[in-house]
Amino acid sequence: MMDLDCPTSWAEYEFKAAVFGMHAGRDFCRWMLALTRLWSPVTPVVAEGILSSTAWDCFKFDIGLVSDICELFTFEKRTPAGYMPAGNIRKMADDLSAVPAAVFTCKKPFDGGKYLPYQTRKYTLLDAVERRFPLLPVKYYAANARTVHMSDEQLAIWIKQRLSERAARFETFRKIYEGMAAEFVDNHLAAAVFMK
Repeated sequence: MMDLDCPTSWAEYEFKAAVFGMHAGRDFCRWMLALTRLWSPVTPVVAEGILSSTAWDCFKFDIGLVSDICELFTFEKRTPAGYMPAGNIRKMADDLSAVPAAVFTCKKPFDGGKYLPYQTRKYTLLDAVERRFPLLPVKYYAANARTVHMSDEQLAIWIKQRLSERAARFETFRKIYEGMAAEFVDNHLAAAVFMK
C-alpha cells in the first residue's frame, strides 16, 4: 500500500515495491512517473529518485524519459518524431486512476492542499533529469526541435538556458550551445528564445 498523503522518500517506495515483489526498474520508474500526473505531492519524491537512485540508470541514454515527462504535462496532440514510447505514459496515468483504492491511501482530497500545477511538476522532473543526465534534454531537443518549437516554446527556452549555464563551465556544452544557437538563427522563434 502506498500512502499518497505523506510521501517520504524514493527509498521508501523502492522498499515497498520490493516487499510486494516488484523490481524497481524501468517499468516501476515509468509507473511512478505516471503517478506524478495524478498526485502532485509524489513529484518531489520522484525527482529525488531520479537524482539519487540507480533504478533510473536505465534511462541514462534514453530520451524517452524526457519524452514521457513532456507527454504527461504538455497538452498537445503532436507526437515527437524522434521517440515513440514503449507504452503511452498518459494511458499509464489513466490506468492508475482506475486502480482500486485499497492499493493507494489518500485521505486528503486535492492533494491535501499541496497541489502543484502541471508546469511546476514538469519542470521539477525535467530539472532532476537535467541534473542527473545533462545531455538527455539536449538530445530530446535535437531529435524533436521542430515539434518543440511548434508545441512547447517554453521547453526550448528552458533547454537553451540550462545549456547556456553549462556552456560557461564546460567546453563540450559550449560547442553544443553554439550549434543550438546557429540553429535558432534560422528559426522564427530565435528572437523570443534568446531574449529570455
